[in-house]
Amino acid sequence: MLFPKVLGRVALAATAAPADKLALSTYPTPVGAQETGQSVFVSPDNLVTFAFAAPTDHNRDVYFSLRVHQSVTWGAVGLGSDDMPNSLILMLYHDDEGTGVTFSPRIAFGNYEPEYYSHMRWEVLDGTGIQGDYLVFNARCTDHCRTWLHGSLDVFDHDQKAIWAVGPDGSLRSDDMDAPLPMHRQFGGFEIDMGRTNKVNATSISADAKNIGTETRFHRQSHRDLKSRFHAIFMIMSVCVLLPAGILCLRAGQMVRWHGIVQSVALVFAIVGVSLGIVTSFLYQR
Repeated sequence: MLFPKVLGRVALAATAAPADKLALSTYPTPVGAQETGQSVFVSPDNLVTFAFAAPTDHNRDVYFSLRVHQSVTWGAVGLGSDDMPNSLILMLYHDDEGTGVTFSPRIAFGNYEPEYYSHMRWEVLDGTGIQGDYLVFNARCTDHCRTWLHGSLDVFDHDQKAIWAVGPDGSLRSDDMDAPLPMHRQFGGFEIDMGRTNKVNATSISADAKNIGTETRFHRQSHRDLKSRFHAIFMIMSVCVLLPAGILCLRAGQMVRWHGIVQSVALVFAIVGVSLGIVTSFLYQR
């Protein structure tokens, strides 16, 4: 569905919201939302910013704003836990044309790539799209944001656990809310005061947003997928270097003994490479 250029293009699945709710909401984003009780988290390097409000006069509604810097492939916030398992992941990346944003709600069942969560329902609010150097998504979640499969939020809690992460530098462009993801290069945890937001029915993120009602718990950088790299190295060495070298030893040099040695080493490299590939596969949903 195409929205006006000023708002960018938001990719929504047919299951994300009823047809009569696919249009942008008429709810205005309040200018003074920073002072009205929303809680705001800003990552240490300002790559991810998240604003949250859970009004008590709405049984299921949750308001949130997510901002992600365009220099990274994706950015996300996870609610309900201080670790990935059983977290509700709210993720944002470029749409297929690079002129708008794709919002992807996911569930993490372990410390590996989270799966798309089709049961969540939301309404897109004004201000969603690309704003300067950032992707921005403003929404009112109407279902499955306070409770979800194997997880839930205590919206009265003053130190609710949450996590955040960003992908590597670059651009991920997709309209698919179940798009495959590169592994995160930074991640961290924070606590969010949800109790202070119970009288707020909107969120917003200002250009100079600061942490309000949140506290950073940890921050880690350069989480590299070394197993995947070594999988590639061992397989290339086995197939492209050692196996041809073994053939040359036999055909060109008549070195039967060296042929056997090189081929044996190639077999070991192949076994190690395949094993690393199998282990790496458990980190992804593809």
